[in-house]
Amino acid sequence: MKFRSKGLYLLMMICLISISQDSFAQKNKREKKQRPISEKALLEAEYLFTEGQKYFMLEDYAKALVLFDKCLELNPQSATTHFKIAEIQSNSEDLKTALPYALKAIELDGDNKYYYLLAANIYNREAKYADAAAIYETMIGKIEGTENYYFDLAAIYLFQNRYDDALSAYDRAEEVLGISEDISYQKQQIYLQTNQLNKAIAEIEKLIERFPEHPHYAISLANVLSANGQETKAIDLLSKLLSIHPNNGQALLMLAELHKKSGDINAYQDTIDKVYENANIEPKIKIQLIAENTYALAQARANGNPNLTLENKILDQTQALVNSYPENAHVFGVHGDLLYALDRKEDALKEYIRSLKLDDSNFQVWQNILQIESDMSDHQSLIDHAEQALEIFPNQAVIYMYVGLAHLQLENYDAAASTLEHGKKLSVQNQSQIAIFSSLLGSAYNGSKDYPKSDNAYQEALDINPQDHQTLNNYSYFLSLRQENLEVAEQMAKKVVTMSPNNPTYLDTYAWVLYMRKKYKEAKVQIEKVIALGEPVAENFDHYGDILYRLGEIDEAVTQWNKAKELDKSIDHIDKKIETRSIHE
Repeated sequence: MKFRSKGLYLLMMICLISISQDSFAQKNKREKKQRPISEKALLEAEYLFTEGQKYFMLEDYAKALVLFDKCLELNPQSATTHFKIAEIQSNSEDLKTALPYALKAIELDGDNKYYYLLAANIYNREAKYADAAAIYETMIGKIEGTENYYFDLAAIYLFQNRYDDALSAYDRAEEVLGISEDISYQKQQIYLQTNQLNKAIAEIEKLIERFPEHPHYAISLANVLSANGQETKAIDLLSKLLSIHPNNGQALLMLAELHKKSGDINAYQDTIDKVYENANIEPKIKIQLIAENTYALAQARANGNPNLTLENKILDQTQALVNSYPENAHVFGVHGDLLYALDRKEDALKEYIRSLKLDDSNFQVWQNILQIESDMSDHQSLIDHAEQALEIFPNQAVIYMYVGLAHLQLENYDAAASTLEHGKKLSVQNQSQIAIFSSLLGSAYNGSKDYPKSDNAYQEALDINPQDHQTLNNYSYFLSLRQENLEVAEQMAKKVVTMSPNNPTYLDTYAWVLYMRKKYKEAKVQIEKVIALGEPVAENFDHYGDILYRLGEIDEAVTQWNKAKELDKSIDHIDKKIETRSIHE
């Protein structure tokens, strides 16, 4: 047999042990119609019941059931024995057998709430909700102290969509238990579900009147009003609340949002200013506000419409918060977020580092530091910070990704491969992340000239994401440099420029692959697209010169090589090209 909820039934069993077992001590009125039970039979039945309880405690339910059955043969009027048999059968999912025993227990002793609860539980599990409700109604009406079960009764009525009956159950509970948040909330939800808005509002107003010291009831009502198109009433309610509780940050934030929603920007800003100016409002409210403003400012910048006045105002307010809470790591973190959003990366980095000195457990702050250092090409600092982060978050694959990328940029190819392989193992459940690691591993192994591993890694990345631009670009470019599988390289390069036709890096790769395939005219078309896009780099002019040289345009080739040299004087091989006016294989 299998049994569930041992804890509940053990509690019930303990309670039952404490109940006088009248079936063994005395006969009820109905027993007068039965053949009298001898004292010897009663004593034997009591012994069998005690033995059954022992096996029940030991969870040997089969033996317990045998003993309870024998006990019932000797004393069929024992309510407790009927209950125990019902309990065992219920636990073993034999509900049809259990139910008659549970109902018989109630018939024999109608003053034990556990008998009713077991019967109701069985009815519920058999989806006989009306019968379960009737059991609860009978129990609550008969047994004092069971009023808390009005909640269970109401839940059954709600399950049957019997909303009026559920409301009646809650009303009766309220009569006995008094006005409470739980009861009013449940009634409010029923009224809202049945489109009785005024009654829902009345329920919350009742709580406000009963508990005026709890402002969250007024805020809850404001939420209901706002959600149902009554923003003006919500604003009036919150304004009244704030006249009594001026330091309630939640109410101020909600009032600000309502002003914003109604289009009253001046009132919105005035309310927001009150939040920042009020020293009694906890910092987390202000941090939340800065976070929301940071997102809005970042969106405005992304849309090409930055609000410089608002940016400066939020910066001042955030700096004031930093000055007020110099020991709060979250304040420095949100200040860093704001500066990062405004493209002040170096300043953001300083704030993030200050945040970590106070609390180094915020993974997002670590990740932001690594991203900024990656953006700034500060590869060694990135590696140093990543190693610190890994001491706290050793299983975060993304940290290994940053480290591997930094090693790639520093041309530490073996270190990059080792780091990336470890991160890849941690990404076993994340296919998209595995694709990124595999793509980076392709570059690492190419750098260390382990070309078979490089090809396999790139191919694995493309098997997962065949449209990945970066993988297609890098793989095709490295194949062109190795002058291997040039036809495949051309297909990949062409594919990526088709998907991203205005990316100068991808166009340069495609031009170079065509150059390696000796398709010089086609290569010239692609490299000239790069130049036309504006801001070409030295490598673009170098490639352009090589392509022109192959087409016999020597003077123009030298011109392009000179442009490359002007942009990057460290490219030594160009000097010889310029001096000899030719390419040296």
